[in-house]
Amino acid sequence: MILILADSPRDADRIRRAVAGTVRVVETPSELTADQDPADCIIVGCRKRFLRKKISLLMEIRRRLPWVPLILVTDREAHSARLLAGVRLAALVWFDELHRLQPRIEAARGTTALAHLAETIRRSSVPAALRRALVYGLHEVRRQAGSDRAGTRHGRPEFSGHALTRVEHAR
Repeated sequence: MILILADSPRDADRIRRAVAGTVRVVETPSELTADQDPADCIIVGCRKRFLRKKISLLMEIRRRLPWVPLILVTDREAHSARLLAGVRLAALVWFDELHRLQPRIEAARGTTALAHLAETIRRSSVPAALRRALVYGLHEVRRQAGSDRAGTRHGRPEFSGHALTRVEHAR
């Protein structure tokens, strides 16, 4: 499920229409981190005039739910990008480019799942050498997924490199 929090019902509706799949618009920030339904992705829609106040919320979400992709939709402005320099987001989408939101959600879900899997392996009781190799491989694939968006087939990223072999898609 994708959770959406926006400054206004109009913005929440615009974001909701740009997203495929199960979506729930929440009214308060506390609903984002509630443990009722696990979120696949969290989208915060924030206009530039409210952005400075939302930064602490974004950092709190990231701290409490590090494995859930966090995407910010905001106004296109250089000042917005500077304000967000210290906030770790899965993606940043401008309100005037909401058609790019769904691909960003799909990409963020894939790379965040890899990070979560790497962290789970890192904390496991797997032998140390195997644990380090697996974690390294997952981080390498995640890094490549973030920089290799051109190599996609059927909407899914294809990974290459020494960490993992190329993903083959059956027809």
